[in-house]
This record gives sequence, structure tokens and C-alpha cells, in this order.
Amino acid sequence: MAIMPDIKGRGIFLNPCRMESNLMTICSRKPAAHGPWAEIDRHALGHNLEQVRALAPGQRLWAVIKADGYGHGLLTAAAGLDQADGFAVARLPEALQLRAAGMRHPILLLEGVCDSEGLAIAAQQGLEVVLHHWPQVEWLCQAPPVPPVTVWIKMDSGMHRLGFSPAVVPEVLARLEPCPGWVRPPRFLSHLASADDREDPFTSHQYQRLQTLPEIARAELSLANSAGLLGHPGLRHHGVRPGLMLYGISPFAGQIGQDHGLRPVMTLKA
Repeated sequence: MAIMPDIKGRGIFLNPCRMESNLMTICSRKPAAHGPWAEIDRHALGHNLEQVRALAPGQRLWAVIKADGYGHGLLTAAAGLDQADGFAVARLPEALQLRAAGMRHPILLLEGVCDSEGLAIAAQQGLEVVLHHWPQVEWLCQAPPVPPVTVWIKMDSGMHRLGFSPAVVPEVLARLEPCPGWVRPPRFLSHLASADDREDPFTSHQYQRLQTLPEIARAELSLANSAGLLGHPGLRHHGVRPGLMLYGISPFAGQIGQDHGLRPVMTLKA
């Protein structure tokens, strides 16, 4: 579906729609007489962002708006979350869309880049890039971008999806040290695997594993997602990357966003 803004600061999904290609959906400017639509409340996005600020005051807050703003519309979500310290997206085209719309916030590429050409574009656009596997490190060293980019080293502390093993981090830093093209010092992030289960001790295990790295003690760390913020207060002392809770959604089974003082952002109507 596509999103159209209305004069009240909301975005509205419109029907009927037809698929023109795998990348584009064309929608009429008015909902069908009896068709459903979804209203996106940008004011609720701002409220939910304030709730995050209250939980982690003084910490760098990346608003995660990947996957078309979790289906709420990339630009609509960005407009409602413009008081965040920066935006986190998965892929380069999402970041370029934000820049084309005039968004000058810091933008973090959670999946990094796919080749040296993408790295050069990221540098030109002032993006911050995640390094999570060796080819990305080699692109940075073999084709140093201009201007230099801020890099985040992603550590696999237990999610087993993307990232370097913490044991390999010293080797990664040693490879990067002589390379131009990146802004010192490096920053670090990891992803919590089971923070949505508050009884699971694995979240504490992940955090303790990261704390054993001397590099972490001297650098910026971004760790807590929505479940980490709401369910694990000890993780609020580092940078945070909320996603679900910004859209008024609880990450915990059996609870809704209002249980945490959040407001729903999307309302389906017919």
C-alpha cells in the first residue's frame, strides 16, 4: 500500500491499489466507498518517542524505521520521529530515500553495504555503516571512501544472525587500524536474541559477554531494542535502537502497547 499525508499530520493508506511492479503499488486518492484503510497518527509516534527518552535519558536514540517504517511508511515515520538522534534503516536505498526527502539526521545502515560502490555512496551521503562480515572490512580498507565514514562493528553475542564473534573483534580492529577512510574511534552494537522473554537469563548472558571486551569499555555501545528497553532496565545505560514500541506495539506476549504507556500509531478503519 501507499501512504498519503493529510492536513492533520497523519498518513493514510488508501485503497483500492494495484501492483505496477515488485517495487511499486499505485493507489487511488480516495478510499473505496466500502473499502478499509489505515490511518497513521504521527503525533502518537512523537509520544512514543518521548516514552523511550524517559526510559533512557541522555542515551543516543536511533529510531528504527526499516521495512518502510514497519509498514507505516518510511517518510511518514521519519516525520513523526524527527526528534530522534538518528534513523536506523536496513538498506542503502532506504537511506537514500530519506536523504532525497531532505532528512539530514544521522542515518545508520544496519546491514552495512553490499560492495565498495555502495560504501562510496554511503560516504557521500554522510551515512554511518555497520560492519558485520569480513568483505565489508576489506572494501573499506581497499577502497577508502571520501569523506571518511563512521563505522559500527556488529558483534554476534548470541543472536547468530549477523556479526563478528566477540573473540574476533581484536582481529577486526587490527585490520582496520592502518586503513584510512573511517572515523576513529570505532563504535559497537549487538542484537538481543530473547529480550522479549523477561524470564530468559540469556539476555544477561549476552550483556555480560560483551562487558568482558576491553574495547567496549572505551567505546560507544548500542544494544537495547524495544524489549531490552522495557524489560531489562540494566541495558538502558547505553545507546538504544527501539523499533516496535515506537509504533505503539508491545514486544511481550500477552501485553499491548498501552500497558507500557504507548499509543497505537496505526488504526484500521472501514
